[in-house]
Amino acid sequence: MAATIHIEMPSGAVSRKHSCVTDEEAVRVFNRMISQMRSWPHFTADVVLMNEIEEEVRREHIEV
Repeated sequence: MAATIHIEMPSGAVSRKHSCVTDEEAVRVFNRMISQMRSWPHFTADVVLMNEIEEEVRREHIEV
């Protein structure tokens, strides 16, 4: 497993992790999740990309 992506809500809730085999797949999933969530009205969350040793690689804050 190369990476995982999950969503963190302001309430503290965390989504299940989406596992990706390659870094390219992880970036595609990460970008797709961001794109989808930006279309939701009145929505706030963070999309988090983690590497295989559970270090945060990238975080995108969504606030629509």
